Amino acid sequence: MDKRDNKAVNIHTFNDYRGYQKYRGVLTIEQMSRAHQELKDGIKNTQDNDEKKKTEQEYKIFLEYSEQYMQARLSTSYERGKANERASCHDRVNAYIKGLASNLKKCGQSVEKIEEVLKINDKCCGDFACYIVLLKHLTVRKR
Repeated sequence: MDKRDNKAVNIHTFNDYRGYQKYRGVLTIEQMSRAHQELKDGIKNTQDNDEKKKTEQEYKIFLEYSEQYMQARLSTSYERGKANERASCHDRVNAYIKGLASNLKKCGQSVEKIEEVLKINDKCCGDFACYIVLLKHLTVRKR
Protein backbone atom coordinates (compact mmCIF):
# COMPACT_ATOMS: atom_id res chain seq x y z
CA MET A 1 0.00 0.00 0.00
CA ASP A 2 1.30 3.43 -0.92
CA LYS A 3 2.04 5.45 2.22
CA ARG A 4 2.13 9.16 1.38
CA ASP A 5 2.96 12.11 3.56
CA ASN A 6 -0.23 13.50 5.11
CA LYS A 7 0.91 16.91 6.36
CA ALA A 8 -1.53 18.89 4.22
CA VAL A 9 -4.23 16.28 3.79
CA ASN A 10 -7.85 17.13 4.44
CA ILE A 11 -11.10 15.29 3.93
CA HIS A 12 -11.52 16.67 0.38
CA THR A 13 -8.45 14.67 -0.71
CA PHE A 14 -10.20 11.34 -0.53
CA ASN A 15 -12.75 9.83 -2.87
CA ASP A 16 -13.36 6.92 -0.54
CA TYR A 17 -12.23 5.30 2.68
CA ARG A 18 -9.56 3.24 0.88
CA GLY A 19 -7.94 6.49 -0.26
CA TYR A 20 -7.90 7.71 3.34
CA GLN A 21 -6.23 4.50 4.53
CA LYS A 22 -3.24 5.04 2.21
CA TYR A 23 -1.98 7.86 4.42
CA ARG A 24 0.21 7.27 7.45
CA GLY A 25 -1.18 7.90 10.90
CA VAL A 26 -4.81 7.21 10.12
CA LEU A 27 -7.37 5.24 12.07
CA THR A 28 -9.29 2.25 10.83
CA ILE A 29 -13.05 2.10 11.22
CA GLU A 30 -12.50 -0.78 13.63
CA GLN A 31 -10.17 1.30 15.84
CA MET A 32 -12.67 4.16 15.92
CA SER A 33 -15.55 1.78 16.63
CA ARG A 34 -13.73 0.09 19.52
CA ALA A 35 -12.64 3.42 21.02
CA HIS A 36 -16.18 4.80 20.72
CA GLN A 37 -17.64 1.69 22.38
CA GLU A 38 -15.05 1.91 25.16
CA LEU A 39 -15.97 5.57 25.69
CA LYS A 40 -19.71 4.82 25.90
CA ASP A 41 -19.17 1.78 28.15
CA GLY A 42 -16.81 3.72 30.40
CA ILE A 43 -19.38 6.45 30.95
CA LYS A 44 -22.19 3.93 31.48
CA ASN A 45 -20.18 1.82 33.94
CA THR A 46 -18.86 4.67 36.09
CA GLN A 47 -20.09 3.99 39.63
CA ASP A 48 -19.65 7.42 41.24
CA ASN A 49 -22.77 9.41 40.27
CA ASP A 50 -21.03 12.79 40.51
CA GLU A 51 -18.19 11.62 38.26
CA LYS A 52 -20.68 10.00 35.90
CA LYS A 53 -22.66 13.25 35.55
CA LYS A 54 -19.45 15.22 35.05
CA THR A 55 -18.23 12.80 32.38
CA GLU A 56 -21.63 12.73 30.64
CA GLN A 57 -21.60 16.54 30.52
CA GLU A 58 -18.06 16.54 29.10
CA TYR A 59 -19.15 14.01 26.48
CA LYS A 60 -22.05 16.26 25.43
CA ILE A 61 -19.68 19.21 25.07
CA PHE A 62 -17.24 16.98 23.16
CA LEU A 63 -20.08 16.09 20.75
CA GLU A 64 -20.95 19.77 20.25
CA TYR A 65 -17.33 20.65 19.44
CA SER A 66 -17.07 17.57 17.24
CA GLU A 67 -20.06 18.72 15.20
CA GLN A 68 -18.59 22.21 14.86
CA TYR A 69 -15.26 20.72 13.82
CA MET A 70 -16.85 18.43 11.25
CA GLN A 71 -18.85 21.31 9.77
CA ALA A 72 -15.74 23.48 9.56
CA ARG A 73 -13.72 20.62 8.09
CA LEU A 74 -16.28 19.82 5.41
CA SER A 75 -16.85 23.44 4.53
CA THR A 76 -16.04 24.23 0.93
CA SER A 77 -15.46 27.82 1.88
CA TYR A 78 -11.84 28.69 2.48
CA GLU A 79 -12.58 32.24 3.47
CA ARG A 80 -10.26 33.99 5.79
CA GLY A 81 -11.01 32.76 9.27
CA LYS A 82 -12.34 29.31 8.29
CA ALA A 83 -8.95 27.71 8.85
CA ASN A 84 -8.73 29.40 12.25
CA GLU A 85 -12.23 28.19 13.14
CA ARG A 86 -11.35 24.64 12.14
CA ALA A 87 -8.08 24.75 14.10
CA SER A 88 -9.86 26.16 17.15
CA CYS A 89 -12.53 23.44 17.03
CA HIS A 90 -9.84 20.80 16.56
CA ASP A 91 -7.96 22.05 19.62
CA ARG A 92 -11.16 21.83 21.70
CA VAL A 93 -11.92 18.33 20.37
CA ASN A 94 -8.40 17.22 21.34
CA ALA A 95 -8.69 18.74 24.81
CA TYR A 96 -12.08 17.14 25.50
CA ILE A 97 -11.20 13.65 24.28
CA LYS A 98 -8.04 13.73 26.40
CA GLY A 99 -10.07 14.99 29.37
CA LEU A 100 -12.68 12.27 28.91
CA ALA A 101 -9.98 9.59 28.80
CA SER A 102 -8.36 11.02 31.92
CA ASN A 103 -11.67 11.14 33.84
CA LEU A 104 -12.61 7.60 32.84
CA LYS A 105 -9.17 6.35 33.86
CA LYS A 106 -9.52 8.05 37.28
CA CYS A 107 -12.86 6.27 37.69
CA GLY A 108 -11.20 2.91 37.05
CA GLN A 109 -12.56 2.44 33.53
CA SER A 110 -10.57 0.97 30.66
CA VAL A 111 -9.27 3.55 28.18
CA GLU A 112 -6.86 1.35 26.21
CA LYS A 113 -8.65 1.83 22.87
CA ILE A 114 -9.13 5.56 23.42
CA GLU A 115 -5.44 5.94 24.23
CA GLU A 116 -4.65 4.06 21.02
CA VAL A 117 -6.43 6.86 19.15
CA LEU A 118 -4.60 9.53 21.15
CA LYS A 119 -1.16 7.97 20.56
CA ILE A 120 -1.25 8.11 16.76
CA ASN A 121 -1.40 11.89 16.37
CA ASP A 122 -3.67 14.87 17.07
CA LYS A 123 -5.23 14.63 13.60
CA CYS A 124 -6.67 11.26 14.58
CA CYS A 125 -8.67 12.87 17.40
CA GLY A 126 -10.39 14.99 14.76
CA ASP A 127 -11.02 11.95 12.57
CA PHE A 128 -12.42 10.13 15.59
CA ALA A 129 -14.67 13.11 16.40
CA CYS A 130 -15.99 13.14 12.81
CA TYR A 131 -16.64 9.39 13.02
CA ILE A 132 -18.71 9.84 16.18
CA VAL A 133 -20.73 12.68 14.63
CA LEU A 134 -21.34 10.68 11.46
CA LEU A 135 -22.38 7.63 13.47
CA LYS A 136 -24.67 9.74 15.65
CA HIS A 137 -26.46 11.16 12.61
CA LEU A 138 -26.70 7.78 10.88
CA THR A 139 -28.36 6.21 13.92
CA VAL A 140 -30.87 8.97 14.66
CA ARG A 141 -34.38 7.70 14.14
CA LYS A 142 -36.86 9.90 12.35
CA ARG A 143 -40.18 10.19 14.13
